[in-house]
Amino acid sequence: MILALELTGVRLRSVSADAIRATPHFSWIAILTITEVVLALVFGGGTLQGLWSDALVQLASLPLLAIAANELLARGLPDRVRWPLGLICVALLLPILQLIPLPPFVWIHLPGRASVVVSVHAAGMALPWSPVSLDPAATQRSLLSLLPAIAVFLAALSLETQSRRLISLLIMVFAVVSVLLGLAQIAGGSDSPLRFYQPTNTGDSVGFFANRNHYAALLYCAIPLATTWNFTLLLDRRLTCGFGLVLILLAYSFILLGLGMAHSRAGVMLAFAAGLASVFLGSGLKRGATSQPGRKKVLLAVAFANLFGLSLAFQFGFVGIANRFGNNGQVLEDLRWPIAKVTLQATTTNLPFGVGFGAFEPVYQMFETRPAVVEPYVNHAHDDWLELILDGGVPAAVAAFAFMFWYVVASWRVWRPSFGSNHLLDDALARAGSIIVGALLVHSALDYPLRTTTLMVVFAFGCALMIPPVEPAKNERLMQQRPV
Repeated sequence: MILALELTGVRLRSVSADAIRATPHFSWIAILTITEVVLALVFGGGTLQGLWSDALVQLASLPLLAIAANELLARGLPDRVRWPLGLICVALLLPILQLIPLPPFVWIHLPGRASVVVSVHAAGMALPWSPVSLDPAATQRSLLSLLPAIAVFLAALSLETQSRRLISLLIMVFAVVSVLLGLAQIAGGSDSPLRFYQPTNTGDSVGFFANRNHYAALLYCAIPLATTWNFTLLLDRRLTCGFGLVLILLAYSFILLGLGMAHSRAGVMLAFAAGLASVFLGSGLKRGATSQPGRKKVLLAVAFANLFGLSLAFQFGFVGIANRFGNNGQVLEDLRWPIAKVTLQATTTNLPFGVGFGAFEPVYQMFETRPAVVEPYVNHAHDDWLELILDGGVPAAVAAFAFMFWYVVASWRVWRPSFGSNHLLDDALARAGSIIVGALLVHSALDYPLRTTTLMVVFAFGCALMIPPVEPAKNERLMQQRPV
């Protein structure tokens, strides 16, 4: 614990009792945020709706959400947070609007409802007031699933930089623990009791997830964080940081080992992309330790280590990945394509309002013709962008475009040469956040990683890293500095 505090920049000798008493509310935000992140990492790896583990994380997010929102309002809302906060309001409002009952004479004119109307009339029943969502219970669960990520994002905006650094270390540590769990799962075979979800990938390591692709997603998200700490600690000559560097390098090795064991095609490709982007995390930053001689040599050393490690991870997992490519012509007959075709047909039929968030499963079955029936059972589109438009229609597409606009602008800000704060580590973490968010957005075009609570929380934390913390008001800082 002392080493973690040293690594995050906290000095025990500088934390006086008066300072602790002066900021009790702020400390509670940090404690609740770390607790929520831990719960999400441990219990948020499933993708099915209605899991008790997800409900536990959602329930724990409520006090953090209330405290974080109150803290932000008390501090004021600078311009840099208004756009993402507006997007959060839209994300909450859309499923709520889909749950509002509509009179029958309005509902029957919604696109895609004709088959339902015919079925109700054939049963001799009167059409009741109904919401836009064709599965209101699933839409309610989808709404609740947003709470942990929103709570962590709002809280991270109020956290001091030391707490943000500690959470980034926490994600790395959990990635290593997931790899160790994956080794135990492989050793225990397909019936290992350490596989916590069913159905799951019984022949591969999945860690705390139900899906090997989502397990690999956590690992490639940890690569930019590990590279940030490697680069920063290489520039720090303190003895404790030298020991910390050894630990970070060891963690990085485990992460690469886990990627090789996951046999995830998308995971390996995005790990390469994240690793290559991470090479430039310290490029152009002209603050703090970056002025030390030999900085370019450190950058080259980190770049070489990244490329060498990723090459080893690819070679280690190449056999399993090659078997997946060649297994019964799987490349040509990848199930994603027929699933996407059916999903696209359902989407165009139900525009512009969509079918309701979380309603993919029953709607997909309505449009799945006999030639398009695939095994195994389909519960997601394996293209979250397409499924998002099916669920939310044109409003969801507009909100997604608005988020992409914010992401591009925020990424440009943290990657431009003039970007810099008071500490190299925080600047590099901001860039690492943009890599994490970008990798998960790309992965969402091939799978549904953000349908898991764990990766939603990591995604939200990555977004928060791209935004400087919201500082307390001046009068509040003066009150904290006043002796007790």
